[in-house]
Amino acid sequence: MKKHLANNKAAVFVVLVMLIVLPLLAYLQYTWLGQLSEQEYDRMKKNLHAAAFLSSFEAERPISDFIHTLIENSDKPNSFTERSVRRAIMQWKSASLYSPLISDSVKIISMPEFSQYIKVNIGPEYFVLFKKDFSEVLIPTDKEMRTVISVPFDKNYFANEMLSKIFYKRFSVNGEMEYDIVVSGFSDSIVYTNTKNVTQKFYSSADLDVPFLSLPAFEADFRPPPERDFRDRRNAPPPFPLDRDKNFRPRPLNFDKQRLQYAFWLLFIKHRGGSLKAVVEKNRWKNIVISFSIMLLLGASVIFLLLSSHRSQQLAQQQLQFVASISHELRTPLAVLKSAGENLADGVIQQKERTKQYGELIKTEVHRLSEMVEKSLLFAGIQSGKQTYEFQPIDIFAILESSVNKAKKFPSKITFTIETKIEKNLPKINGNAAAVQSVIDNLLINAIKYNCENGTIIVAAERILNSSYIKISISDSGIGISGEDLKHIFKPFQRGHNAVDAQIEGSGLGLNIAKHIIEAHGGAISVRSALNKGSEFTIQLPAL
Repeated sequence: MKKHLANNKAAVFVVLVMLIVLPLLAYLQYTWLGQLSEQEYDRMKKNLHAAAFLSSFEAERPISDFIHTLIENSDKPNSFTERSVRRAIMQWKSASLYSPLISDSVKIISMPEFSQYIKVNIGPEYFVLFKKDFSEVLIPTDKEMRTVISVPFDKNYFANEMLSKIFYKRFSVNGEMEYDIVVSGFSDSIVYTNTKNVTQKFYSSADLDVPFLSLPAFEADFRPPPERDFRDRRNAPPPFPLDRDKNFRPRPLNFDKQRLQYAFWLLFIKHRGGSLKAVVEKNRWKNIVISFSIMLLLGASVIFLLLSSHRSQQLAQQQLQFVASISHELRTPLAVLKSAGENLADGVIQQKERTKQYGELIKTEVHRLSEMVEKSLLFAGIQSGKQTYEFQPIDIFAILESSVNKAKKFPSKITFTIETKIEKNLPKINGNAAAVQSVIDNLLINAIKYNCENGTIIVAAERILNSSYIKISISDSGIGISGEDLKHIFKPFQRGHNAVDAQIEGSGLGLNIAKHIIEAHGGAISVRSALNKGSEFTIQLPAL
């Protein structure tokens, strides 16, 4: 008992500790994940800015290289000739990864309308004019700019090939693009996009908009951040065609005019999972759900272990009670058999009538021993899962009649009567005759053992109306079972407290075995009882 109380106190202590520790861990986990989410948002924002500026830098690098090659090939200061331009183009193409960008078909033309071009200084002595739609660069032949050399740019190649590879390299993870990207002109034109969802909402909810293609880089008022460890990826997917509705104007710019004056376009970037905050928040709640689930699983595991430990203790206690009960039950018939055997062997019993009485006593006690051994073996077979039954059509009327006849001859210290209300022509059932009869015998013997003086036992059987089941009931007018014991009466090693107090012999296995046998036959067993008012056990078995 003291050990049981100590175990209960330990279990209560563990539960209280878990109730304190788990909420504290949950709070700390929630706070920690919130801080991690803020750090993750800052990291993603910085990485996004870095990738955007590096993309712009990588896109303008071939153009800057061409301009520097142009300067190196100039025939004289402050001016260019068609021959020097062609020589520069050939030299640039031999070293560039994007050689189709610039065409070889250069020509000298008169200076066109200046408003369509952007002047970019490339040093104290040189400048060039880029067309605003990035389809052409004009190289002045002299300071007066009476004539210029026109060098066509392949705008489609720039958008569909060059930008596609650059963005795929900077904004894809495991071969999948994480962001929707739009390169938009300062008018309503769309230069490049990899998404179909280009709407006004896209511009207003974009995670980032920065100047794109600022030429030359050293003239602009910004410096690209240090190169990150980007994994190079090839075979970038082509962007969506540009022949779409272009009636979308970007939101107001949020960068200064000095940077803006060198930018040809704007780069808009939006995460495909929503805004960066939404993506981070979604990941945060996902981590919260996972971590909380793990903690709940941990708490449930501890509770399960405690319950299992408690049940194991109960089972061990029940087994000890069973061993004690069996030992007591075995001791009585063995003592009687020993005494009777010694008296017969020593010749103490001479009268024939007394010898017959001793023989009946030995027979009864041997029957009790056999019954206890059979129950123990049957229970062991049930617990191991190896107990099987051979089924065949059996006559339930014959089984009930046989059990009633045996019960009437059962040696008892009290006087009782058995009444039968068995319906004739009951259908047969598919089952094992010996197993079913053992259940009926057990219930009848219990009705006799737990009955009162001059008690009545009623055995009834009938076919349930509008059903394919046979109902068998065995009732008595004995000591009954309390409501508390009634919940556990079919469990192994369980006996009613009033039966134990009355010192009525029993092992606590009979009803558990009976329940197993009936359920193995596809039936059900139930009980109704009240203290000092008797009990009624009801069996339902499917009929053929």
